[in-house]
Amino acid sequence: MRGIRLAAVALAVVATACGGGDPPVGLLVFTQVPAQDVSSVGSDAHQFPVGSRIVTLDSQDPSATLNILTANFHSARAPAVSPDGRTVAFSGQRDEGDPWEIWAIDIDGTRARRIVRAAGADSRYTDPAFLPGGRVVFVGEGSALHVASADGSTVTRITHHPGPDLSPTVLADGRVLFASGQPSTPVPRIFTARADGTAAQLFYQNRPDSQLFGRARERPGGELVFIESGAVVSVSPGRPLASRTVLSEGLDGTFHSVFPLGPDNYVVSYRPPDRSRFGLHTLDADMVGLEPLPDADSKYHSLEPVVVGSRLAPKTFESVVDPQKDYGELYCLDADHSSLPAAGADGSAAVRVHTPAGLLGDVPLEADGSFYIQVPADTPLQFETLDTEGRVVRGPSAWVWLRPGERRGCIGCHEDRQLAPENRVPDAVRNPPVVLLPVPDSTTMIAGSEPGGRLARRQTP
Repeated sequence: MRGIRLAAVALAVVATACGGGDPPVGLLVFTQVPAQDVSSVGSDAHQFPVGSRIVTLDSQDPSATLNILTANFHSARAPAVSPDGRTVAFSGQRDEGDPWEIWAIDIDGTRARRIVRAAGADSRYTDPAFLPGGRVVFVGEGSALHVASADGSTVTRITHHPGPDLSPTVLADGRVLFASGQPSTPVPRIFTARADGTAAQLFYQNRPDSQLFGRARERPGGELVFIESGAVVSVSPGRPLASRTVLSEGLDGTFHSVFPLGPDNYVVSYRPPDRSRFGLHTLDADMVGLEPLPDADSKYHSLEPVVVGSRLAPKTFESVVDPQKDYGELYCLDADHSSLPAAGADGSAAVRVHTPAGLLGDVPLEADGSFYIQVPADTPLQFETLDTEGRVVRGPSAWVWLRPGERRGCIGCHEDRQLAPENRVPDAVRNPPVVLLPVPDSTTMIAGSEPGGRLARRQTP
């Protein structure tokens, strides 16, 4: 019974803000999947498990029974709770053979309604998360992130990686955190972007041969927790690339999903080394101890727990997207400012820009190492810096994109984001941007070069 008491205390800390008419303190919503192997991340069995269902459980009542929210669905998973704690969004398949669509249902299991209708019979939408105003972000067509209005009348694609974008989480500051499997690297990466798809940037890169399980979650102090290769991992938002901490160090078994309760307590989906079923436990990261919750059902795995309770809605950003434009603009202060070693000895003379279709162009750097370019919007872009002989100095970068009308800048190439740049106006922005447009022949380069083909930085006037 110690585990139940521990859970009651921790869950009460999170959920006591609920007012009259709200769900009881300590209510959990989670996914149940018929007992089978769900450890293969990225497989259909993991993302779209047949016969899965979403349930609620009062964790403070040892005699409580499960309430099946999606009893009228063939399969359902990926629950997300609205900021007021009264609505659950989820990915659901109403009848066998139907597409997976985005639905919402009241926390008591009434008023199921479709938020996003599938574009085709084979569509598979999943992983909804609530944005301000009742909007939801989810994984839609092309395994890209989309945002739907509260009534589903408008749906907008916001990510444009060449690989799949998965498992979105909406942070308190309004950014969307998500995992991305990029074709340029077998290592999963975590990115952030604003809810309109602007300001997308790398947040965290997993270790080689590691795997991400499910969504990352935000702790009350702002740290992010997620499951990496079966372990509970935490990173600081200030130093996400250099602050990795394993919270489940020394605990045998496998973790599947995690949800924060407080600074050092979590609800986790966990499978002991001597068992085949994932069940719900509380994890005390300070004492590195596990206690089971009363969710036992030998026919199902218990996954994707979410604590039900009211919370502040995420912040909003004023969107800079201009649908009348088909381009964005990017400037860089100094392409040689980097934490990565250089492959060449002569420094960089130009930047090369790729799209998945081929080369977009080469642009000579200004004397101070800066560049300023106009590129097609909603197009995956990858960058390399080149020396005077056209050899790669650094790169390729992670894939990025710009939304229509977006204008953004960077300090350098994989620079240390904790450091502030020098306060100066880069040479490149003193002139209009170099326009890079798609060309029929992908081998064509837009470049500034010296006679004989050598690349060179532009000279300061």
